Amino acid sequence: MAIRAGTFTMGIPDGHGDERPPHPVTLRAFLMYRHEVTNEQYQAFCKATGHRQPLFAANTRLNQPRQPVIGVSWEDATAYARWAEARLPTEAEWEYAARGADGRRYPWGSESRGRDRAHADKNLSNDTTAVVGTYPTGASPFGCDDMAGNAWEWVADWYAYDYYSHSPKENPTGPAEGTRRVLRGGSWGFPSELRSTFRQYERPNYAAIWTGFRCAMDQIQDLAANR
Repeated sequence: MAIRAGTFTMGIPDGHGDERPPHPVTLRAFLMYRHEVTNEQYQAFCKATGHRQPLFAANTRLNQPRQPVIGVSWEDATAYARWAEARLPTEAEWEYAARGADGRRYPWGSESRGRDRAHADKNLSNDTTAVVGTYPTGASPFGCDDMAGNAWEWVADWYAYDYYSHSPKENPTGPAEGTRRVLRGGSWGFPSELRSTFRQYERPNYAAIWTGFRCAMDQIQDLAANR
């Protein structure tokens, strides 16, 4: 999906400490996958490169072609993006693509979630992910699906609790170094963490039943295959 250049307020005043202070961020135009990367797409990458399988590749509850791939680390996601001639979105790009320029709390708006807007309130042990695009009424202002619920999504940035207090105003890319990478968007088992400003973080080699991703590209690249 094409994400136009613009300015938005990143963070919210009533979130956790690492979601504050709200601050204006200006981004250049970029492209974002409409959906989280699927098992089908990830298997093509593994077949072409010999990359290791995701943790749940043999689980028929979680490995269907159009479900989001999960059980992948930030390192795995970065390797896929490089193979796909793409990249992981920055944290700022992800939040802008999820909530737009009008300050909405969730991709669909500021009101509380209905069950037709996001795949959440599920048991990570007994339930499963949804086929990507199952909840079109929960799409973001730019038309990206599943940016709340389904799988948590790795982004490019290192995590720092206080980064918003000194983040650049234009095209921020996160701290220069760190020990944890950022995830966004909640998961089907984390309904309280669906707001578009919520920040999760894990080690770059961490992979779990809820870790997935989507890719971004610079505006000059071709995203036709994922529209």
